[in-house]
Amino acid sequence: MAPSEVFPLGPTVVTFSAVDDASGVLNAQASVTVVDTTPPSLTVPAGISVAAESADGTPATDPAIVSYLTAASALDAVDGAVGVTNDAPTVFPLGPTVVTFNVIDAALNADAATATVTVEDTVPPIITASFEPQANTDSWNNTDVTVTFQCSDEHSGVSTCEGDQTLTEDGANQSVEGTATDRDGNITTLIVSGINIDKSDPTITITSPDQGAEFLIAEEVVAVWGASDSLSGIASSTGAVESGLPIDTSTQGLSSFTVTATDLAGNTAMVTHDYAMVVPFAVFEAEKGLLVLELGAASDEFELEGDLEVAEASNGIDVLNEAVKVTLDGFNETIPAGSFFRNADDEFEFVGASGGITQVVIEEDGDFRVRVQVWTLGPSSPATRYSSPCASATT
Repeated sequence: MAPSEVFPLGPTVVTFSAVDDASGVLNAQASVTVVDTTPPSLTVPAGISVAAESADGTPATDPAIVSYLTAASALDAVDGAVGVTNDAPTVFPLGPTVVTFNVIDAALNADAATATVTVEDTVPPIITASFEPQANTDSWNNTDVTVTFQCSDEHSGVSTCEGDQTLTEDGANQSVEGTATDRDGNITTLIVSGINIDKSDPTITITSPDQGAEFLIAEEVVAVWGASDSLSGIASSTGAVESGLPIDTSTQGLSSFTVTATDLAGNTAMVTHDYAMVVPFAVFEAEKGLLVLELGAASDEFELEGDLEVAEASNGIDVLNEAVKVTLDGFNETIPAGSFFRNADDEFEFVGASGGITQVVIEEDGDFRVRVQVWTLGPSSPATRYSSPCASATT
């Protein structure tokens, strides 16, 4: 007899019976063998992309990959759920990797399917910058500055590293942009700023002493100078004396006044003005001196005549426009500039009040005459006249 519904796996003996009209029975048997020839139904997930963990790729132990691989399944009509194996590598390298999933049932029916795992470099490259030369402690350079970019990528590697530049122009807070691109197309941009370049020297102005100026010995001359820098600014400035203080005019002959200035970028400038100290005359001769003492009078009188010769190094005597100082043995008085006039004899003449210089006459050839009246403070000896011999003095 045959089973009423389903032949099970394996051999099944079927008995065939025949009955004749006389109720005679004849039996015969045959074997029906059911064999499993259908492979399991294999289901694999669609391909995935995962981020690279290093330059070698991503290990198969990565949670995303583990979940992906274990998502494959197989169902067999006979065996039910069947285990699935795969040939996944220990580490998935950068790029696509084809994974083959295999399944086999108890009857050795097998099936296979593939899926792709793609490891991508999603980490941007690293970019840094270096400067040559480095800025000074005040953050300034006084030469061209070369900016060089360094690029690295631990995963796919660097494809391009661009942006190197040499800055040649003066300016504050200049910037340069660099770009790094890796082999997976990730891009990093770096902008370096605060690059300060000043290649220009500071500006020095000396108003006094002027270049080539001439002064009388011991004349008081005040230094007037300054230093400026329009870009980086002045770091330091020094002169022979500070601006506003007297310069040295104590020695006859040439002298110099130097100012040095340095800006914050390290540029240094120096300006020197040469000047000379001169004397108004080279030889002074007193030809006649007279002292008159008036007994009982309220004043005494002095008179001095002589001549003077202007020195070769002198800038001359501008009697009409210069102050004239008169010194006679302890007496001194300064006649203000503009006090002389041309008299009828074409001489330079000054007329003063009693109790001081009452008259000064200076001729074109250097002859001069000075009269001084001095108030007395007590009784005097009888009136006496003194006539001194000629004397000379060199200054």
